[in-house]
Amino acid sequence: METYRLKNIILVILLLLNVFLLLLVASRGYAQHRSAQNLIDQTVLFLQNSNVSIDPELLQGQDTAFTYSYERNMEEEQAFTAALLGTLVKQQDAGGGTQQYTFTGGSAVFRSNGAFQLTIAAPELQVEKPEVFVKKYCPAQYAFTAAETVGERTVITATPYVDNLPVYSAAMEFVLQDGLLCSASGFFIPASGSTIGDAQAIGKCSSVIYLIDYCNEAGRICNTISEISSGYVLQSTASVPLLLSPVYCIDTNTYRYYVDAVTGHVSVAK
Repeated sequence: METYRLKNIILVILLLLNVFLLLLVASRGYAQHRSAQNLIDQTVLFLQNSNVSIDPELLQGQDTAFTYSYERNMEEEQAFTAALLGTLVKQQDAGGGTQQYTFTGGSAVFRSNGAFQLTIAAPELQVEKPEVFVKKYCPAQYAFTAAETVGERTVITATPYVDNLPVYSAAMEFVLQDGLLCSASGFFIPASGSTIGDAQAIGKCSSVIYLIDYCNEAGRICNTISEISSGYVLQSTASVPLLLSPVYCIDTNTYRYYVDAVTGHVSVAK
């Protein structure tokens, strides 16, 4: 009988312990939520005092900031170009990281920072559905994002994605004339890269503070922040020609800005 009672006591103690731990976790979660909400409220108040309007929902969330390094892959460059221009005839190293290619259907120039230019000698590739064209001819990490037509000229834009986030400054553009592909340009990012660091992102509240400080110092007008999204920008350094840095892309009533998610550096999107 004493053993039975002892077991019941132990079970009650364990139950009370689990309840205590649950309450502790809930309390910490609530405290973190209130802390985050207070930060948002203070940020919105700061923006209001600076005559800037924003939907508080845009300030929710915070990300881990990964930086990616890529090594140039000439085999991928050639495979991508050959699908559009035919058989490779000649490859020439022009120096400074620039490769010049001659194909049966045209020529191509690729640079170490990912920039490329394709020239088609005799346009014959008919493009009827831009989405299908991008899926068939672009690398898998690129997705169709836009098609703009003016008269007989159409420009198709494909944007690369890493971790399901866009690389804002590394799109490809394909120019059609009367539905025929006549040229292409933009940036080529290899299929895979490696992380060279990760850090806690500065947070969306901090990003807009950095933006307003920048606008005040530069004398730029900003009255409304309409969108904040996460992504990457392509950069080139002496040691890493293909570097993806995490940023917040912030749309305002005047310009679009990139705020570095690690350093807070602000730049105008081009």
